Amino acid sequence: MRRNVVFAIVLSFTVGAFCRAADDDDPVALGRKASEWLEMLRSDPQPKRRQAALIALEIIGPKARKVLPGVAGAVRKDSEEGVRAAAAQWLGRTAQKTKDGGVESSEALEALAAALREDKSSKVREAAAISLGKYGSDARLAVPELTAALKDKDKRLNEAAAESLSQLGPDAKAAAAQLADVLRDAKAESLTRSYAALALGRLGEESAPTTVPVLSSILGDAAVPADVRRNATEALGRLGKRAAPAAAALGQALKDKNSDVRRAAVVALDQLGPDAKPALAALIDASRDEDKSVRAQAVHLLGVIGKEAADKTVPALVERLKDTVLEVRLAAILALGTIGPDAKAALPALQNAARDGQAAVRDAANEAIKKIQATPNRG
Repeated sequence: MRRNVVFAIVLSFTVGAFCRAADDDDPVALGRKASEWLEMLRSDPQPKRRQAALIALEIIGPKARKVLPGVAGAVRKDSEEGVRAAAAQWLGRTAQKTKDGGVESSEALEALAAALREDKSSKVREAAAISLGKYGSDARLAVPELTAALKDKDKRLNEAAAESLSQLGPDAKAAAAQLADVLRDAKAESLTRSYAALALGRLGEESAPTTVPVLSSILGDAAVPADVRRNATEALGRLGKRAAPAAAALGQALKDKNSDVRRAAVVALDQLGPDAKPALAALIDASRDEDKSVRAQAVHLLGVIGKEAADKTVPALVERLKDTVLEVRLAAILALGTIGPDAKAALPALQNAARDGQAAVRDAANEAIKKIQATPNRG
């Protein structure tokens, strides 16, 4: 099946000269008119020839008259699962061309939804599920079928459905409860759970009261695969300030053994700004993380939330003024300047930094010193 896909792509580049202009009512590809290829797809007794017709019709494209309905009909009615699956894949591969060309896609979407709901072949259902995701929000009519597919015994179909739901954004809200179940299911495949996490994070801010606790419950659980923990963390970051109730859980994720999870956690906390305060202790520890990007981001956040806990944050930031990575040292200097007069204990270290061999460090240190020595505004 994959060879057919590759073959179609190659053909589209090598035989384009044999296809008439796209606005022709019955364009030609590979020596036959679209109508002839459609007739072959509809009635040729040999499955291989029907699949060849699909390849030619992909070269012609979905804008040509009756091509999209013809392929949709093959998804619904062809007697061979291989042809039905190939036709379903065709609809997915041409989804963007269909949209860009202003072609009505309802027949394609209805055929894919019907295949996902009714076809007895797992191969066809999987192809239909994947292709539905290519239509983005236009595939919202198939959310019930995609949701049902999450519960199917076929694990590949579960994965395909979760991936497509993750591409629908807020239009997948009706699947929230089932996506949450998949995310928490220790028996589900790792990739399926990862897609479920992404889908939950893309449901939008209105769904945050429901999705944030579910996503938070995954963090800090070493039994959950690392890629699932990472995607759950990234999903919380996507929710921005609406993920504030997850600050403590994100702090736990900062202690994860997996550096990708820690990176995702510190980025998510950065989206919270001052609301990241429940993770303060974890951020202080993260300012010493072996990963330089985690250190730099944690140091920056200490400056954002550090004024109310200067006795804890300032010593941690001063420590980072000796960091071997320039990015981290600069972040520490800027953070101390952000804290302002409450960071007076850092002045000796900053004055030393003002004599650094690098101009960027000297300039940043002098600016931070000015901010710290400024008279605080008592209002």
